[in-house]
Amino acid sequence: MPAASARLSVIASVVFQDYMNELVMFEVDKVEDESLIFRENTIGTKSVEAFLRLVGMKYLHEALGELPPPRSCARSVRVALLRK
Repeated sequence: MPAASARLSVIASVVFQDYMNELVMFEVDKVEDESLIFRENTIGTKSVEAFLRLVGMKYLHEALGELPPPRSCARSVRVALLRK
């Protein structure tokens, strides 16, 4: 079953690449001012944003590893207010 799953993943990847390519080229072809590419609220723009979030988040987790939880600044704010 792993080989079949891998083949399905490759096929899905190729289909997705074709889909994204068509959307991006449609966006590029219809825009008149190059500075406005991907500035509109279209399915092409939303698809690219979603793809980048999905791939980018995975990349960041792999590149940065486990991050410590964010520190609370409540104590420093409280101390600053008491000093005034």
